[in-house]
Amino acid sequence: MITKRRLLVIGIDVASIAASAKRSGYNVYAVDYFGDQDTKASTKFSSSQVQQVPRKSCGRISENFSPRSLVELAQRLTQQYPVDGILLASGFEDCPEELNALSHLAPILGNPLEVTVKVRDSMQFFDTLAKKHIRFPKTVKAKGIEQAQRAACQMNYPLIVKPAKGFGGGEVQLIHSTEELNSASLSEEVLVQEYVRGTAASASIIGNGKDSVVLTLNEQLLGIQQLGASGQFTYCGNIVPLEASQATLRTCESICIDTSNAFGLVGSNGVDFVLDESGKPWVVEVNPRFQGTMECVEKTLGINLVEAHIEACNGRLITPPKESHNFFTRIILYAHRRCSVPDLSVFTEVRDIPFPNVVIERGEPICSVLTEGKTRAQSLDRAQELAGQIYTLLSPEPESP
Repeated sequence: MITKRRLLVIGIDVASIAASAKRSGYNVYAVDYFGDQDTKASTKFSSSQVQQVPRKSCGRISENFSPRSLVELAQRLTQQYPVDGILLASGFEDCPEELNALSHLAPILGNPLEVTVKVRDSMQFFDTLAKKHIRFPKTVKAKGIEQAQRAACQMNYPLIVKPAKGFGGGEVQLIHSTEELNSASLSEEVLVQEYVRGTAASASIIGNGKDSVVLTLNEQLLGIQQLGASGQFTYCGNIVPLEASQATLRTCESICIDTSNAFGLVGSNGVDFVLDESGKPWVVEVNPRFQGTMECVEKTLGINLVEAHIEACNGRLITPPKESHNFFTRIILYAHRRCSVPDLSVFTEVRDIPFPNVVIERGEPICSVLTEGKTRAQSLDRAQELAGQIYTLLSPEPESP
C-alpha cells in the first residue's frame, strides 16, 4: 500500500505535476530543468538545472539538459529533505541508468524500470505491437546514412526520420526523396518510419499493471510556426478532447487500452498515435510518465491526476467521470528571436512562468497557455489570442555571439 505524503517530482518541466500533488495535500519537492515561478510556488523546496537570473540567458535545452545533473540535484535535495516517493515528468524515459539511481533515493511511483525500458526500446515495442495485432507504422532502426538508405528502400516516400531517443519532436524530419535523405542531418542512431498522413493524437491512460482505462483522447498540436516551432513536428501543445466520431473514438480507446495492457503500464501514461484520413489509429509510441496534457485532462474530467496515479499504483483504477462539454487547449510559446520576458504571472491562463527579465534564446520555450472554450475553435482561438498578446510584450535582445 502506497501512502506517500512527501513526494519528489523530477523532470524537464514539473509545474503541472507539482501543482496537482500540492492540491492533493502532499508535501512536494521538485528537481527540474527550468525552475519556473509556478514550480517554486507549489513546492516546499526545489532545485533546478537552470538558474533564472535577470538579464541572463536560460540557455538551450538541447545543449544543456542533463538527466545525470538532475539526479545529482535530487541526491543532494533528498539528503536534506527525505521523500517517500518519486513522480516522473519527461526527460528520463530513455535513461535507465539515471532511473536506477533515482530508485535508490525513494520508490519511483509508476512503471517498473523493465517496463519503461521495454516500451522505449523501439524494436521491442513494435515487436510486441505486432504480436498483439496492434496497427503501427513500419519502423526500422538505422545507424548512419547507409543503413538509413537501406531502410528507406523498404518504404515509400515521404517517410519520417527521427532520433532513436529524444523528446519534443524538434529533430523529427519528413523526407520526400533519396536526395533529401542523403543530405539530411542524422543522429548517430535513428528510426526510419513509414509516414502516416492524418491527425496527431494521444490517449491519457491510467493502468494498474493488469488493466487500463482511457481518461481522455487528445489532439496534439505540432509544428505551429506562429508559436515559434523549430520544426514540422515540434510539440506545441494539445486540445482535449479529441474531436472525432463516436465510432472512431471507440476504436482509438480500444487500441490504446490494448497497447497499455500489452506492456502492463502502471499509473498515468500516454499513448501517442496518428489518426489516419480513414479514421484508423496507428500507434507511434508510449510515454511512460505524466504527459503535457495533464492539466487539460484534470479540467476536462474534474479529477486530480496525481491522486488517480497513486491509486492506480495501489492497484485501484478510477472510473473516469463524464467529460466536460467544453474544450481545453494548452499551447507552448517558443521564442521567435532572442528576447527578455516581463512578469507573465499577471496572466491567469499562463503556466510554466519564467522569472521576470530573464533572457530566452530563439527557439526555446517561453511559457505555456491554458484556455477553455465551448468549442474546439473557441478554445484554440483564445489560446492563440493570448499568445499574440504575450509576444508583443517581449523585449528583443541582441543575438548571442
